[in-house]
Amino acid sequence: MRRILSIKEGKVFVRSFLYGFLFLFFVLVIFLISEYKGVVSRIHQVIQSDIYTYSFDFDDEIVSISSDLFLLEELTLNYYALYFEDDKTLFTDENSKMDLKEFYVSWMNNKTIYDQIRIIDNDGMELLRVNYNEGVSSPVEEDSLQDKSSRYYFYNSIILDDNFLYISKLDLNVENDEIELVDGKPKPMLRIASTFFDENGNKMGLILVNYLASNLLHTVDELEHSSYADFEVLNKDGYYLHSNNEGIEFGFMYDDLNDEVFSKYHDYKYYEYDNNYVNSDRELKELYTSIVISEESLSQKISQQLGVQTEVVSDNGDIYIVGEVVLFENSEVKDLIVRYSFGFLVVVVLALGIGKIFDEYMANRKQIIRTLEFSSSHDILTGLPNRKSIFDKIEYRLSRKIQMAILFIDFDRFKNVNDTHGHEIGDKVLIEGSKRIKDCLRNDDFIGRIGGDEFVAILNDVDNNKVIDDVCIRIIKAINDINLIDGKKIDIGVSIGVSLSKDFKDVEDLVNYADMAMYEVKKKSKNNYIIFKK
Repeated sequence: MRRILSIKEGKVFVRSFLYGFLFLFFVLVIFLISEYKGVVSRIHQVIQSDIYTYSFDFDDEIVSISSDLFLLEELTLNYYALYFEDDKTLFTDENSKMDLKEFYVSWMNNKTIYDQIRIIDNDGMELLRVNYNEGVSSPVEEDSLQDKSSRYYFYNSIILDDNFLYISKLDLNVENDEIELVDGKPKPMLRIASTFFDENGNKMGLILVNYLASNLLHTVDELEHSSYADFEVLNKDGYYLHSNNEGIEFGFMYDDLNDEVFSKYHDYKYYEYDNNYVNSDRELKELYTSIVISEESLSQKISQQLGVQTEVVSDNGDIYIVGEVVLFENSEVKDLIVRYSFGFLVVVVLALGIGKIFDEYMANRKQIIRTLEFSSSHDILTGLPNRKSIFDKIEYRLSRKIQMAILFIDFDRFKNVNDTHGHEIGDKVLIEGSKRIKDCLRNDDFIGRIGGDEFVAILNDVDNNKVIDDVCIRIIKAINDINLIDGKKIDIGVSIGVSLSKDFKDVEDLVNYADMAMYEVKKKSKNNYIIFKK
């Protein structure tokens, strides 16, 4: 008998220990996921900040170079050292030529960021060139001036009119058909040119500067949080202009590096984003962030800086800045894993200690589960179904091919309520607003809160827009009538975006396009509604 009792007690202890362990482990995992998301979010934010900083620095540097070039063009013309006659650009006299050379030498010594300044005539022949080598500027002798008519940057720039700015490919400098090396390393170069004209409108040639692009590319390594991510700069074809592995940079200029492109190592499709905003994508182990620098954005910024409409023509096309974080190699993530490894041991110890106590609560388990289930499917503040519950209902109706309309509802000026009266009044506004929205719906319709001041309503069996119009108008009026909460004057409205199930087969698309329609309302007038038309 004692042996039987001992066996039963052992089973109870084991069962209680397992319950306790599983419960604590579940809590541990929840905290781990929450903290992990916080770490990833923080990493994401700092990487976004750095990407923005570098893109601004990149743009500002190109704008600064462009300003230099146009100023150089203006000052060159003011020297009156050149004239155009019989389709030729010539120097007026030797003294003027010497004065212009001395000016260019002084300019180069002050700037220190340019490798060469050149004046090239309409036939591609250099009229004047000043080189900057080892901290000293010097003009090139006339017998060393070269014919550049076969160079791509000449024939791509000489055809341009006034107020056009040419930017060459960002590539490596080539001398005598070989990549130039300085201290054993290639020299990244960006050539920027502008055609210039005499008083009669005759094109006299172009002024071209060779910008030493190494500093611009390697500025990314000096970003505040560069240790978080591998920042890389890509051209339009995916070749590396800057990489942590210098051996694969400028692969398009080497026969044995033709396959060294971003897609060889990564699945992230950075080229699918053609806007000037930071874009992100997270895979299982990596977090990617990118931004594109386009001809259009450069043209706009240069025009703003110069006060003259200037169009950029670039051989680069778009340039992409990509930041990659390998999450499980990040120091913060590693620290988090170590801490939670110790947390696992603590869970085991606690589970052993509370095994029997946990068993005493088994009688209440069903009630607890019901409470948790309700909390997991409902919003605590308003008592309305939450995002998951709404999405489940939409998905069910889509599977049954029930015609419905989705209303994405967002309060207007709700932030002002929180800022002015505090979150307690804001919460009461949400509660009152949710009640009024629900009262505006039909008996078989459905309303839920997906977060903040955003709600989603499902209008069932909708076969025409009249039902939608009536419901939306009632909701807008009902929310506008919320004027006083606890003696506080309230001024809010509501913007509504509508999508129809007949246009979509996917839950996410159905809700997202309703969300997009709602934002169109906010952009245009607020306190209104729009039905998305596919």
